[in-house]
Amino acid sequence: MGTGPTAQRRRLGILLREMRNAAGKDGSAAGAAVDRSAAWVSHLEAGRVGIRPKMLDELLAFYGVTDDEMRREMHQLAVGGRERGWWSKYASVLSTQYSAYVGYENDATGLQIYETLIVHGLLQTPEYAEAVVRASRPGESSATIRKLVDVRLNRQRRLQGENPLQLMVVMDEAVLHRIIGGDVQVHLDQMTRLLDVARGEPHVRVQIIPFDHAMFPGMLSSFTIMGFARDPDIVYVETLTGDRYEDPPEADRYTVAFGDLRAAALSESASVELIEAAVDRAATKLKGAAHAHGLTVAEE
Repeated sequence: MGTGPTAQRRRLGILLREMRNAAGKDGSAAGAAVDRSAAWVSHLEAGRVGIRPKMLDELLAFYGVTDDEMRREMHQLAVGGRERGWWSKYASVLSTQYSAYVGYENDATGLQIYETLIVHGLLQTPEYAEAVVRASRPGESSATIRKLVDVRLNRQRRLQGENPLQLMVVMDEAVLHRIIGGDVQVHLDQMTRLLDVARGEPHVRVQIIPFDHAMFPGMLSSFTIMGFARDPDIVYVETLTGDRYEDPPEADRYTVAFGDLRAAALSESASVELIEAAVDRAATKLKGAAHAHGLTVAEE
């Protein structure tokens, strides 16, 4: 991928930071040159905001950039970065942080994912996704829930096509036991979906860290390392106080931690066996509940 507005804003920001440094200017001076603050320059260079062509010309002039081809490339990135992604039509229900995440994910070539609580959104069934959204947004309207679930399902299109997103997923075993929303059928369907993916999707690799493993790094929060074709990785971290993004060099420690997590996890084949056990466990629980009510599973 790498052609969406988020990727183009980020690419533009990286180039502008390089130009500013080469010109020996700090963020305050750059901001003053276009009547903006140093904080705005920081956001621009991080790809968080776009820039209009006239202001871009002023910045490039301030940095002493005269190469016509480079200026044309910068303008193309600036225009592309101001376009709207497919997720913009859901802006009314998406936070700024989540919108940014969807944009980065849409442009990434691969993700390294560590999950402690739930199956990752790219691998969720529609019913499981709805249960997760309802659990995380209690009291939310049905219309908003539907839109948020739609976003998750639209994100999954990146796993299709000729060049699907490459996923490497490490999950805590607790994910296989946690029945979101209390619906065993939904849990069974999700575990079956996870098993199908782990067995049959060559671009998705799944490993499970079992309960009986000793302490390991990263066990307090989930995170996703997003890789890109041209630009450095970004790490998305979920925390109690809010989500955040890490760029290099801070992001590098997550790459090391993810390697340690993979080493701590079961092999892919052993992980499949653990997921199979989760499917069997859910099926048995569902059958037991049906019999308790005098029904067969088919009749239920």
